[in-house]
Amino acid sequence: MVLRWGDIVRARITITPLLVTILTFVSGCASISRVPDSQVVTEKQVSEKSYVLGKPADAFVGNVVIRVKDYVSTEVALNKVEVTSDFVFDGPLWTRQFRRGEGFRLAGIVEYEGSKFNVARIDEQRGVLFDDAGVVFEKMIANVDGVGMGPPVFVVYSYTVQPPGPHMRRVVEQRTAGRQAGQNYEIVFTGVTPDTIRMSYREYTADDLARPAFSQELTYPRTSTEIRFRNLVISIIEATPDHLRYAVLSD
Repeated sequence: MVLRWGDIVRARITITPLLVTILTFVSGCASISRVPDSQVVTEKQVSEKSYVLGKPADAFVGNVVIRVKDYVSTEVALNKVEVTSDFVFDGPLWTRQFRRGEGFRLAGIVEYEGSKFNVARIDEQRGVLFDDAGVVFEKMIANVDGVGMGPPVFVVYSYTVQPPGPHMRRVVEQRTAGRQAGQNYEIVFTGVTPDTIRMSYREYTADDLARPAFSQELTYPRTSTEIRFRNLVISIIEATPDHLRYAVLSD
C-alpha cells in the first residue's frame, strides 16, 4: 500500500491526542497544591513625612507645612501570573510564543525532582512551570485542570526556552487602605497677621478622611523664631503675610 502525504498528515492528526496521552502518563502524575486567591507576603509599618529635619522649606497660604502619615503596607501575592518578557517555549507537539504583559492564572505549586515550581495555567490542558526567580522550567504539565482525562501529569518531553532567563512572575499587589498604624495629620500655613503666625492642625482617618473633632487653629507670636507643637520644633526663618520659610528641627 502506498500512502499519500495527505493520508500521512491525517493519520498524524488522528493519533496525536492518543500519543500525547501515552507520553504524559508515562512521565508520572503532577500533584499540584492549589493556592488561595491571595496570600500576605510581607507586612511592614511605614512612616511618611513631608519634611527632612533641618532642611529649609517654603509654604504659601494654604500650603502644607508638615504632613505625617503612619500606616501598614501589605504585599499580597495573587493567584495570577504575568509574562515579564517575550520568550518561546518550544518542544515536540507544542510550541508557543509568549508576549510580555500576557496574564494567566496561577494553578498552584508543584514539586519536580525535589524542587518546587509555580504552575502557570496556559489553558485547560497545559501548565508551564517557573521558579520563584521567574525562570521558566523545561517541563510542561498536561491536563493541568485535572478533569476529563484524569489527574495532571508531567509531559515526558523536555522543552527549550528561548531566550533563557526570567520570564514570568506571580503578581504581587501592595495594599495600604484601611491599615493606619499611628499618626495621620497635617499642619497647614494659614497666614501671618501683624501680631501672629497662624496655622491649622488637621487629623485624618486611615482612609485620609478628615476628622472634624480633631482639628485645631494654631497661633504663635509674630516675632517667634522657633515654635513648638507637641513633639515638633519648627524654626521660623522668615514670615511674611503670605509666605513662610521654615525648617523642622526635631520631631
